[in-house]
Amino acid sequence: MRGLFSASRISTTLRWLVGLFCLAFAVIDALVLVSFFSIQRLAVDVASRNMDLLVARSEHARQVSSIFFDIERLSRTYVGQSENLTSQGDRILADIAELDCKGDGAGLKIMLGRLPANLTRYLEKS
Repeated sequence: MRGLFSASRISTTLRWLVGLFCLAFAVIDALVLVSFFSIQRLAVDVASRNMDLLVARSEHARQVSSIFFDIERLSRTYVGQSENLTSQGDRILADIAELDCKGDGAGLKIMLGRLPANLTRYLEKS
């Protein structure tokens, strides 16, 4: 029994345990490091994808806003000037047809689909 609990045997066992703990810590540290790089890459991918979508939607919103501004200006400025009203109306109709509607706004697509007919009716009445 004395040989089982000798100082050298306990010392060797403790060194093995310390080595095992260090190895476990090194493995966990490596996994965390790999996870950080993976998370960084994923975050950059998501941010760039969402940024591209945000830029596309803001450009789309700018185009739609510009069309509505042109319609409002048309209704204020060219009433009673049928030739100018028709030419400006045709330009706005061309802008609406040219508007890129690839976004996922179904309501906006429906509204923009109805807009040319409504604008044409307005131009015919004026």
